Amino acid sequence: MWKNRWTWSLILFMVNLGSLYLFAGGNGMKWINSLFVTGLILLMASGIYFVINGGFFNVFTQGLRNLKLTRTPRSEYGFEDPLDGSGEETKQLTKKWFRQGAFVCLFVGLGNTLFSYALIAFM
Repeated sequence: MWKNRWTWSLILFMVNLGSLYLFAGGNGMKWINSLFVTGLILLMASGIYFVINGGFFNVFTQGLRNLKLTRTPRSEYGFEDPLDGSGEETKQLTKKWFRQGAFVCLFVGLGNTLFSYALIAFM
């Protein structure tokens, strides 16, 4: 479904423009407001994904683990991936799907926000 992220970004941007125009009832100011708000929400959603995926919070969790007073050494856990690789493949596919969804959210959010600024300039 997400093979071409640019195409999906453009399609969802156009669908978003049309649906928000219908939601606003043709009122220009409501349309601009809804474009701006949905753009910011989509940008925040993709930003949260990129911050978490980039490992920003790993430093904090590592530091909190080191500050723990009753720290006991961890032994090796008995969990392993199956030998056929089925456990790792689903993880990678899920990660890839979320990455592509965040990319689409980023560009649709940017498009909504920039289009709302352009509409303000031309009103």
